[in-house]
Amino acid sequence: MKKILMNLALLLVSICAFSQTTIDGLYRTFSDVKGAKSITIPKYMMSLVKVGTNTEKNKVLQKVDAVKLLELDNCKKSIRKKFRKAVEKLDKGDYVEFVRSGQQKKGTRLLVKGDETVITSVVFIDVSDGDCKFVKVDGHISPKDVSSVLDLNMDD
Repeated sequence: MKKILMNLALLLVSICAFSQTTIDGLYRTFSDVKGAKSITIPKYMMSLVKVGTNTEKNKVLQKVDAVKLLELDNCKKSIRKKFRKAVEKLDKGDYVEFVRSGQQKKGTRLLVKGDETVITSVVFIDVSDGDCKFVKVDGHISPKDVSSVLDLNMDD
């Protein structure tokens, strides 16, 4: 009986020590905390979004399926600290870290999921001093579309 209890205790400790948060789990965990600002914009709402008269940008927007936004700047310091720790231990899964600025624990990250032909998800996480922000954009956007929108923004 002692052996069984000891093995269970070791199993629980190892599970807790190596537990990692997924991208979606990060949003689910922190979107309901006190002081958090979170919003999910589904595809049917995205179809209503228009960017002025720029047809190129609007064409790309139509390829976005959903957007999730999370801001923890007004939360208690302990909540922001938990968010930073969860980001440190983040299980990226199929995401590739595209850009990182700042230090290991603080800074901004841009994670991308997809292949050479289509980007299915982009995640922006900012855990700079005082900032805790999360933005996730899901869709089926070609890298060519992203480049064209970036080129248009440079011209503006």
